Amino acid sequence: MEFIWLIIAVLVIVYVQDFLFSRYALKNLTYDCWFEQDAAFEGESVRFIERFTNNKILPVLWLRIRIQMPVELKFYNSAFVTVSDKQYYQRIFSLWSYQQVVCRHLLSCAKRGYYTVDQVDLVTGDIFKGHRCYRTVSVDRHFAVYPRLIDIDQVLIPARLIQGDFVVKRWIVEDPFHVTGYRDYQPTDSLNKINWLATAKQQKLQVAKHDFTASSSLIIALNVEYRSAWVDYEVLELGVRLCASLSQKAMDNGIPVAVVSNGLQEGYDRAVHLETPLGCSREHMKGILEGLARLSFDYQVKFSPFLSDLVDSIPYNSDLMILTSYIDDDMASVIENIDKSRISVSIAAMDDEGWDRYPLKDVNFYVISKEGELVESVH
Repeated sequence: MEFIWLIIAVLVIVYVQDFLFSRYALKNLTYDCWFEQDAAFEGESVRFIERFTNNKILPVLWLRIRIQMPVELKFYNSAFVTVSDKQYYQRIFSLWSYQQVVCRHLLSCAKRGYYTVDQVDLVTGDIFKGHRCYRTVSVDRHFAVYPRLIDIDQVLIPARLIQGDFVVKRWIVEDPFHVTGYRDYQPTDSLNKINWLATAKQQKLQVAKHDFTASSSLIIALNVEYRSAWVDYEVLELGVRLCASLSQKAMDNGIPVAVVSNGLQEGYDRAVHLETPLGCSREHMKGILEGLARLSFDYQVKFSPFLSDLVDSIPYNSDLMILTSYIDDDMASVIENIDKSRISVSIAAMDDEGWDRYPLKDVNFYVISKEGELVESVH
């Protein structure tokens, strides 16, 4: 008889714990995760933080979490990670009544990109794991890995840009600080232009003659199109790194920079290509780096018509730097037709052997190796 009561008691306990834990284990249980910072450069590390909170008296005997993480963000501690074509982080925790657990994981940023952690799966149940309850928590966390900056030869930035403002003969606005001499007063001149010291010397009204100047600016056009069906992504990544490095170097010298590309950006509901306005601030550089992090190698418009449309919108007297993995007849034709008196043009070709087939006039040409080193320059 005692044995029967023992069996009944065990069955009651099993039923009660099954009822409690399968129904209430996830009740008042919160989960959150985030990256310690919004972005990092290739090769750097970032911490990924998780926080579990059990806000009830009933403990959570076991809790399994499962997160699909981008394979480009690699865990330093791979004990709880399985990797196939995707990377999954799985771990089992226990939480007592009103307990909070915080876990910190160190990740290595192996590749440029814009990454998202969409959701986390939570699984728990009774002691015997006979019944389980599930919950999917939407977290929607984003992290940007900026392209690695590389050392570039200063020759890639036109020397006249490093000098700041420069004198030109084709601008339309006089610079009041550049005085080249004096001339006789004309009825169309404003009275405030009269230089009284020169007037006293010449004994007739004199006005100052000014040169024309223009502020320097750099437009970087990045081509993500590859000319063969077999795409060398390392060459295209080199173009992205060059773009980031050129932008940083130009801004360090006080040169406003704009970056455009025919490549589409990730993380948007519609097709958006990279296009940043001219700027020279730290926030502007951050915007360029985030745009390059989001940049994919998909495109809807070939580079030649993209470049042709771009030229019409480039400000007068700007410097255009074209970063491309190749040059073809269409591209050469567009570059040849650019008014070089209005826009200075430079081309950086990544490890291309056929560039010398196009003797483009008034164009600075640079050949860059896959290691990011300057192989040859032609002016």
